[in-house]
Formats: sequence, C-alpha cells, structure tokens
Amino acid sequence: MLEVTWLLFRDSSDLAEKKLADRIAEAARNLQDCRTRHGFPSIPAVLAACALANGDLDLLKKIPDERWQAALAQKNHYRAAFAEFVQGKKQSLPGFADDQQYRYYAAIARNRTLTEPMAWKTVYDALSEPMAFDKYYDDARRPQASIASTCTRWLPSMVNSSTSDPSAKALSTGRCRSVHAWARRT
Repeated sequence: MLEVTWLLFRDSSDLAEKKLADRIAEAARNLQDCRTRHGFPSIPAVLAACALANGDLDLLKKIPDERWQAALAQKNHYRAAFAEFVQGKKQSLPGFADDQQYRYYAAIARNRTLTEPMAWKTVYDALSEPMAFDKYYDDARRPQASIASTCTRWLPSMVNSSTSDPSAKALSTGRCRSVHAWARRT
C-alpha cells in the first residue's frame, strides 16, 4: 500500500499531495526500521516501499530477484493441500491474495517490470489458489463474488465525496496512474 500510494503522489504538483508523498516515504522508512528492530529486516514488500519512496538503491538491491528455480520451488496453498498432502495435517486456505501482491510489488520495485518467472508464479497462483476452494466446496457451489459489484458499491461514494483527502481527490479527478505506467516510464 505504501509503495502504490507513494507512486500515486510523488510527481504531483499539488503541495498537499507532495507533503503526503513525503509522509508516505517517512512511514515506509519507519516500517522498515521497525521490522529490522524486531528481527525481520528482509521482508521484500517492506524493502520495496522503503527503497522506492526514499530513493535507496542499496536497499532496492536487497529485494530478492525471482529466478525460475525459486519460482518453481515455492509452495502455494493448492500444492500444499493436494499435491503434498499429509494425512492428519491441517492446511489453511488464504482469505486474500496477500502473498501474491507482496511478491508482485517487490518484483515491480526491483526490476521495474515483472520478470518471466514472477509473471508465471503470479498466474500459477491465480489459477491454482481458487482450485483449492473449489475442492473445499465439493458438495456445493463456491460463493461467487463480483469485483465489479463490490466496486460499484463503495467507489461512487468515495469519488463523489466532498472530502479534502488527496487520495479521494486523485480518484475523483482521474489522476490515478498504475504501477505499470510508472514502470514503463522509468
């Protein structure tokens, strides 16, 4: 979240948004310092946000570069539950795609694009993780959520609000730029 919001506001000509970008950079720095103090100095998503927002090239180099061997060896919930099943061992299923998001944004920060192994891993997880839910719901249809219907419920109220919040203002003025656009420019 820090990485994406910093990318959104870093090039703004609005003084309030510039200040917000500075505060986001400080928050990313504080988060990295906190993780380091508590024994976890190498969390890729945290490194990515801190390195980008603070222009720290040395920190950026500490983000692991996803290679084929690592991408193929990484386990996901589907493989753990079905391909590597252990009788009597409980296996959790994710409620969110946090791991995929963290790896995606770390890879974008490090390489300015998705490497082929990282793109493969992202697609593999996107296809196989829902398959685990389908197996879990073997006696009934899995509930279907519509991203479009979810967005149409909360986005209009956020965009049409008369708030002075810079993030809502950016949404309402259409100034949101994707990380992909940023990656192609640099």
